[in-house]
Amino acid sequence: MILNRKQAPAFKTIDRVKVIPAKTQSLDNGIQLFSVSAGSQEICKIEFLFRAGMYYQPSTLIASSSNALLECGTRSFSANELSDGIDFYGSYLELAVEQDFASVTLFTLNKYIKESLVFFEDMLKYPTFPEDEFKIHIANKKQRHIINSQKVSVLARRKFAELLYGPAHPYGLMVKDQDFDTLDLNAVKSFFATHYSSGNCTIIASGLLPENLRDTLNEKFGKDTWGTVTPLKTPKVEFKKPAQNKHYVAKEGAIQSAIRVGRLFPIILNFRCSTTFWGATLVRV
Repeated sequence: MILNRKQAPAFKTIDRVKVIPAKTQSLDNGIQLFSVSAGSQEICKIEFLFRAGMYYQPSTLIASSSNALLECGTRSFSANELSDGIDFYGSYLELAVEQDFASVTLFTLNKYIKESLVFFEDMLKYPTFPEDEFKIHIANKKQRHIINSQKVSVLARRKFAELLYGPAHPYGLMVKDQDFDTLDLNAVKSFFATHYSSGNCTIIASGLLPENLRDTLNEKFGKDTWGTVTPLKTPKVEFKKPAQNKHYVAKEGAIQSAIRVGRLFPIILNFRCSTTFWGATLVRV
């Protein structure tokens, strides 16, 4: 039957939304594993979450750099060997840092989970942070920062965060050009040692998961503690509501404008509560 593309399909309200509950387990060393088994393809996503986001960094760029450099070499594999080894099994790595959490995620075919975890384990436990890779990373990141600083959408986003949280808050702290020149590799290594450990880790798995996934992960990550397992102190950062709710930034030579309008909503996350107010940012010529 050929569909009549000129006729809109019948309208139907959603009766109910079915959310698959996550299964909660623990590895032998206490790491929590949350899993949602669903889908039809023999693939899965395994995400390792660490409280290592921007909120926990002592200065700018440290959290993102420690996360990005994980795939730049380990005690057993060079950066190329890591990349080629994971690619060989059709797997894929994704590294990300947000406000509170840093994530290291593996997408893999179910039949190659064990083989892919060989590289993944070494990357999480034994990264070497080579100095040459560090210099390349910083140079590339600085160049992208300079280019992005010419975009009104980026300028609006940065100023908006500063207005919402304040210039001294980790969420509102803006990266400056000189920050790339003062970033210290030892500070990056120290941040990794403090925040990437079995005591600061949560695993979330999703996809058409194999029955023995917990045992497979436990073999690599749950038998013993790994990393520097010490109680992680949540930094106490004073939140100051800016007196200015509206701000205008002039960008010479811009051919368009960017507007940001938002609101902080009172939520509690990691025992921190934000206040509520409106903010707006306009960036244009």
